[in-house]
Amino acid sequence: MKSYYTINKNTMYIISDSYFNTKMSVAKEITGEEYEINKSVNKLMEENCLRFSSNYIHRKAMTKDMTNIISKPPIMIDFFGSYIYFPLFSDRNAYNLWFNIRHIKDYEKEGSSTKVYFYNGEEFLVEVSYYQFDRQYSNAMKLFYKMSLKREAFYRESELKERSMYSLKESLMLDEYKRHEYFKHMQQFDFSVY
Repeated sequence: MKSYYTINKNTMYIISDSYFNTKMSVAKEITGEEYEINKSVNKLMEENCLRFSSNYIHRKAMTKDMTNIISKPPIMIDFFGSYIYFPLFSDRNAYNLWFNIRHIKDYEKEGSSTKVYFYNGEEFLVEVSYYQFDRQYSNAMKLFYKMSLKREAFYRESELKERSMYSLKESLMLDEYKRHEYFKHMQQFDFSVY
């Protein structure tokens, strides 16, 4: 049993051990490895946010600013949007399940539950309604989309600044060339005769 777990690109989900044992968490990776952590799932999420240089409350505020989602918001663990997790329950609830959108291939209704399919071929039956899972997944996708737009705008703005700097440099070089050619041209004339 571990006392700490660092979320990484292979982490598919982090869940409470059971409804009756919320002080322990289980993290599952796409490699098939499963880790038991001696911490509540929400505490683990808070600590991982801090590991990536921000606190959990700030991450919730970022989500709200970008998407207007205030109930059970998805969280960007890092600033680049590489790790976006969504909860199935409120963070005020000690029992929770957090899923990484990157590894979910599909999900479908199975009775009153939801079956989740992952890209590595694993399946996981979640004891929540299809509607609830779908809403939370859609909220996470909305955050992912908004973050992608922000990142694209940033790169586009950087590219435009770079282009304008290049254009300015090119323009200055052209002006210098014109000035040099003008001086060369003027040196051909003998102005003492006038």
